[in-house]
Amino acid sequence: MRDSLIHPSLSTSYTPQSRFAFTAGDLKGLSVYQLPGKGTTHHFWAACGSNIIVWNDEYHEVAVNVRSVDGIDARTLDCTHFDGLKL
Repeated sequence: MRDSLIHPSLSTSYTPQSRFAFTAGDLKGLSVYQLPGKGTTHHFWAACGSNIIVWNDEYHEVAVNVRSVDGIDARTLDCTHFDGLKL
């Protein structure tokens, strides 16, 4: 997830939609929730409620829960820390 911003406490990587692609798997089997009036679509596991990926069409970005990606140990990632209140 090079050139991505990773939120350290949520283990979520934010990356531009233009730089994101599935190399294996897809969104089939995930439940979907779309916030009314917002350009975001949340894909999550219905059984446990874990948010897996969020498509944000307003900001043209994708947020991925890196803990849900095979082969990635979120504890070993270099994080760019930021203060979300100041965004």
